[in-house]
Amino acid sequence: MMIKIKKGQSILEYVIVLTVIVAAIMAASGYMHSSIQGGMDKAADSIVNSLGVASGGGS
Repeated sequence: MMIKIKKGQSILEYVIVLTVIVAAIMAASGYMHSSIQGGMDKAADSIVNSLGVASGGGS
């Protein structure tokens, strides 16, 4: 009977660790997305400015 309890605890520990890892990845993903987006916006602005093209953003 004691083996099943330890096995249950072990599985629960793995689930908790996995949950923390997934939460950390999701948080980092949100940060990375905005960071990459900002970098891409700066690069696009730099290219537009170097070409001397007016940025209209439309059709």
